[in-house]
Amino acid sequence: YDKMLTKMGRRARAIGFAVYMDELERLGAESDGYDCDVLLLYDACRDNCSTVLRMTRQITAGGETVRAACADNGTIRYRRIIDLTKEAPSHG
Repeated sequence: YDKMLTKMGRRARAIGFAVYMDELERLGAESDGYDCDVLLLYDACRDNCSTVLRMTRQITAGGETVRAACADNGTIRYRRIIDLTKEAPSHG
């Protein structure tokens, strides 16, 4: 991006930032003590992305928030957990 500024006639170094809209939505919401309704645990070596995505869509379609993670490190506050690592691997 530094080169882009030069092409626009400016002599400055580029900077950047990111805004995560889902995090901004939380600012206005009342906190109930939970980070998400459902913690979806998956095995990165065994579970493919389409399985995690399908489960995430099913959960959010039901009106719940979901966080997908490879492990529960004890810092995520959730109402219930779905542990794909303990379920039989799906073939297909």
